[in-house]
Amino acid sequence: MKISSVQNYSNISFSPKTQKAQTFQQNPVVQHNFAPSFSGGFPLNVHSPKYFTAKTYLCMAKQAYKKVKTLDLYMFDLNKLDGIQEGINVFKGLNMKEIAFVADTVAEITVNRGCRNICAHCYASAKAPVKETANQINKMSWNDFTSLTDGFEELNKRVGFSIFSQKSNKHAMIIPFHDADCSSIVLKDNDGKEHDFIDIAERFEKVFNLPILFDTAGWNIQDVKAQKRMEKYVEYYSKPENFKKLEGFNLSVNPFHAMYAKSLELKQNRKPELAEKLYDLYTTRMANVLYTLTPLQENPRFNFIARSAADKSKLPKGFKSKDLRVLYMDILEKVNKLYKKDIKGEQKIVKNEDEAFKCFSDYYERLGDISKTISVSERASKIVPDNDVMAIADKEMRNRSLQDIQNIKRVRDFRKINKDMNRHFYGIVDANGDYYLTTFRTSFPTEIKFNFENKGKTTAPIAPYLQKDTPLTRNVINNV
Repeated sequence: MKISSVQNYSNISFSPKTQKAQTFQQNPVVQHNFAPSFSGGFPLNVHSPKYFTAKTYLCMAKQAYKKVKTLDLYMFDLNKLDGIQEGINVFKGLNMKEIAFVADTVAEITVNRGCRNICAHCYASAKAPVKETANQINKMSWNDFTSLTDGFEELNKRVGFSIFSQKSNKHAMIIPFHDADCSSIVLKDNDGKEHDFIDIAERFEKVFNLPILFDTAGWNIQDVKAQKRMEKYVEYYSKPENFKKLEGFNLSVNPFHAMYAKSLELKQNRKPELAEKLYDLYTTRMANVLYTLTPLQENPRFNFIARSAADKSKLPKGFKSKDLRVLYMDILEKVNKLYKKDIKGEQKIVKNEDEAFKCFSDYYERLGDISKTISVSERASKIVPDNDVMAIADKEMRNRSLQDIQNIKRVRDFRKINKDMNRHFYGIVDANGDYYLTTFRTSFPTEIKFNFENKGKTTAPIAPYLQKDTPLTRNVINNV
C-alpha cells in the first residue's frame, strides 16, 4: 500500500568469495522505531512551507502504518515527502525520489580510493592511489565524510525510521571501499587526528544499522604504521562483541598479487634470480599477514579467500590451482617458523607447540577450498584469453546489465530487476560525491551527485568497464 494523499490514509568459514556481490545476503534490516524528529542541529528555514507540508504529510501518513513493523520510503508519496530533507546540506540539489534511490541501492562508500596490491584479477582494476592535487583526490575529506553520515542520520530521525530498509535492498552490509585495501583506510579530521577502520565502522553501524565488511590482500611488512594498525584491529576484533559487528573479515591470498605475478614474468623472461627474490618477498609478506591474523581464526566470520584459475583453464602457468597450492605451502612453511620463533620469544600469538600446530593445521586445511572463478575485469582480461569460459560468461553478464540499464524507463522497472540477486546493481558513493552503480562486472554513472566540498574534483575512474555513455538519468530515477 502506498499513501498518495492526506485524505486516503487508511571451525572458520573459508568459503571462497567468487564476488563481493555474493557476500551480500538477504538479511532483514533491523528497524529503528523512533519518532519523527525535525531538528538535530541542522539549519532550517522555519518559514519553509515545503518542509512543513512534507512534515504534515509524513505525520498523517504514518498513522495508516501503525501496525507495520518495517517502513520504507517507497511506501510513501515521495513527491509529497519532498522537502523533509531541507536544511541537510549534503542533500542540497537532490529530491526525495533521488535520495530514496540511493537508500535503496547504496552498498559502497569510498572513504579511500586506490590500492597498492595491484592484483591481476582485481574486479575493480584497482591502481595505486592517485596523487592528490588541487583538482584531484584519492579519499573523502573529513568534512564530506561527516556531512554524508550526519546527513543520513538526521534524515533517519526526521522520517522516524531507517531509510535503508527498502524492499529491493538485499544488502547485508555497507562497505567503506571500492578499490582500496582496508589495511590502508584512514581519514584525518580537520585537527589532524587519524580515524581508522574501527572509527569508520562504528560510525557506519550507527548511521546505516548494517554490518561492515573488512577486506585485505595483505600489507607491506616494512610499513610500521600498517602493521601496528592491523595488530590493533586483531586485538579489537578478537573480542566476539566487536567481531559480530562485521559481516566478515576477508583475507585474500592468491596467485594474482602484483609481486607474485611479476615474479612469474621475470621467470618467463629468464631472470631467475630476480624472480626468486620477488617470490621470496611476497611469501615472507604473506607469512607475516597470516601470522598477525592468527587470533581471528576461531571466528566463523574470518574468511580465507582462496582463488585461482582451474587447472584445465587457458590461463598461463602460475595462476592455476596447483600453482596456488605450491605458493601456500611455501607461505605456510614461513608461518610455521614464525610460530616457533614466537614460542621461544614473546609468545605473542602462540604459547606452545600444541597451539602452533593447531593454528598451522587450521590454515593448512583450507588449501582444498579454492574458488576457480574470477571476474574478468579490464586488468584480468590481460591474462584470461577471450575464449576462456570465464571471459565468455563475464561478457554475457556485462551485455545483460547494459541491456537492463538501457531498457529501464522508470524506477519501478529498476527495483524489479534489483530483486533478482543474479542481476543486482550496487550503489557506490565516490569520494567526490558522484554516485555510480555496479554489478561487479560492469559499472554505470548516474546523474546523482551529493553536495560535497570536493564536488567536481577528479578521482580514479570507477571500474570495471564503466559505461560512460550509458548513465542512469535523473529523469528515470524520478519516474517512479
